[in-house]
Amino acid sequence: MTADTSVAGGPHAPIVSAKRTRKRRPTPVGAFRGKGAAHYCGIGFSTWCRLDAAGLVPSGSMVSGCKVWGKRELTRWIDFGCPDRKTWSALWQQLRTK
Repeated sequence: MTADTSVAGGPHAPIVSAKRTRKRRPTPVGAFRGKGAAHYCGIGFSTWCRLDAAGLVPSGSMVSGCKVWGKRELTRWIDFGCPDRKTWSALWQQLRTK
């Protein structure tokens, strides 16, 4: 007995599911998501993700389930020579309390 191939695509056709679309929440003013932060700092998104995983960029904050970085903090981080996260966290705390 052979499989019925009269149906469009036949028995080995890939199953295509309906793509769900979710509305993207707006990013807060003065903040960047990963791609925006990478672009602002002049590097690629994949490089940004590796640097983030290695602790070499500021930690960012979770807003509405999404990690964001503040423009002001990134600007200051670049001005101070892009120190690692541990060094930057201490320095940023001092800068914010002034």
